Amino acid sequence: MSYFRDSRRIVVKVGTSTLTHSTGHLNLRRIEKLVKVLSDMKNSGIQIVLVSSGAVSAGVAKVGFGSIPETPEAKQAMAAIGQSELMKIYDKFFSVYGHTVAQILMTKDVLTNPSRKSAAENTFKRLLEMNCIPIVNENDSISAEQIEFGDNDRLSALVCALIGADLLILLSDIDGLYTDDPNKNKDAKFISIVDRLDDELMSMGKNTTYIMDDVSIFDNPANINLYPNYLIGEFGLYNENVAVGENKDPQHPNFGGIFSLGLGSGDYPDPRLTIGGLFGRMDSELGRFLPTSVILENGTESEVPETVTNFDGFLGGTLANGNALGLHIFIAHQDGGRLLGDGSYHPDYTAYASVVRADGGVNWQIGNSMDLELAFGLARIQYGSDHKSFFDDGDFSYLGKARAFFSLDALDGELVPAVSAHYIQAPGIEDIHSQVGIGINVALDRGFFWLGVDFIWNKTEAGNWAFNHETGKTSYDASAEREFRDEREEMGGQISFGIERNIWWDWFVIRVGGKKSILYTECDKHWANAGKQDGLCATDGNYFSTNPLANGTADDHVGFGFGINIEEKLKIDVLVAEDLLFRNPFQGEGRLFSRISATYAF
Repeated sequence: MSYFRDSRRIVVKVGTSTLTHSTGHLNLRRIEKLVKVLSDMKNSGIQIVLVSSGAVSAGVAKVGFGSIPETPEAKQAMAAIGQSELMKIYDKFFSVYGHTVAQILMTKDVLTNPSRKSAAENTFKRLLEMNCIPIVNENDSISAEQIEFGDNDRLSALVCALIGADLLILLSDIDGLYTDDPNKNKDAKFISIVDRLDDELMSMGKNTTYIMDDVSIFDNPANINLYPNYLIGEFGLYNENVAVGENKDPQHPNFGGIFSLGLGSGDYPDPRLTIGGLFGRMDSELGRFLPTSVILENGTESEVPETVTNFDGFLGGTLANGNALGLHIFIAHQDGGRLLGDGSYHPDYTAYASVVRADGGVNWQIGNSMDLELAFGLARIQYGSDHKSFFDDGDFSYLGKARAFFSLDALDGELVPAVSAHYIQAPGIEDIHSQVGIGINVALDRGFFWLGVDFIWNKTEAGNWAFNHETGKTSYDASAEREFRDEREEMGGQISFGIERNIWWDWFVIRVGGKKSILYTECDKHWANAGKQDGLCATDGNYFSTNPLANGTADDHVGFGFGINIEEKLKIDVLVAEDLLFRNPFQGEGRLFSRISATYAF
């Protein structure tokens, strides 16, 4: 195979079960055979690093114990005795073929401490330059829970990344990668090859702040680099949280693609360049501030069209150290108009709608157990009779998001703190939002679970805006000489959860999730709007709301869905309508499904 033939630096991991007899003693004949094969690879010009288990078994044999002890302290003592014995055996066998070995004992803090990590890199580099074969093992005799790798599979993968190896070979008593443990599940299926490894493959999750998936590219454009050579297709609403202006994203298909190009050599493709584009998506964070209509300066009312010329463009890149950068631009524009009696379309440029957004993001790997994401965006929302360029003064909006992923090895999961904020400015309206939260996601058998808790603060001011709370239609009076601003301030918390699991078949996954908000709202109606029922605040007053929107939108819902996974390439996801528990779709109220999406990796 080309990936083996072209590899010049290989890490080989061999486990205890491969090196020992059923009695627990070392299998010298198998070790000798392994050394012979590795020596031949070394003679062909390949640099070899061996990650070897077996120190405890060698220690047991040395002191004459009948079996491996149970207590951690006794195992550490056996490892201390057996490590030198194991190295003596390797030195003896490799010397027959004229090769020199070197022992490297590691703990997890070697990779999390920058100075120790640098020292380890230099040691490996120098040993390989000296034509030695480094033999690596965890320093079991002094490892504590806080600094242990857990197993040599993980250690070998980290060593592979540390030295920039081309290939990692895991020697095991199991034939390869299975969908489950074949010793415990007779129905476990063998996976012959995994040609991509991304967060969707690892978690198969769907979007929340606390889960990484393909939707997160809109939160941080640097995440575009996680999905190279990827096609996206979708039908349905991207997000229905458009309560302010009710200028909803029409239900039409979205489609696009993501492609990557390696800029390095064939052996070292990083850095990489990633480009992507998506048509048809509406940015609901900004689009909801488009009103339904505008009263022009001459007093006439014109409908504000829904934007249909929507485009997301991405440019990303990965560095050789694994860090990623990304840029994103979103353009949505539409001029209004009407159909004439002869069937022709007459454009009306006084009733245009425009949303333009530019974002930059970074995905930074900090140590071995933390990823940090930062993103910042600048946007412009425009509508009505006054066409402006993007860089004209006024009405700029600013958006920022940050989150971190901390590995929780004890729970096989991640701790995810997150913060987001925006200042949205459009004609006649301003919205300030901040949200701070923390979440956790935990791997389960054949699935995962996540839970998040957030604090929310939001303040909206709207002047010369008319809200019809029954129909959902809004209008902005651009002809008014003065703005009489209503103010609405909200503070509270939100809890969200989700669970995903393969229940019956490996190719079929089901998901259940929910989100609940409890907000304290304070409305201050301007004196000039007193008595009106159609402003930002229907009435003055303070009140609590446990279901702020009361319509099952993404801000407050219980939802579920399912997905189909075909050979880890084609994935089809169906989201049951978030408002299904609030309406009767079988009587024409709402929809049964909110969104059907598909992705294809090639």
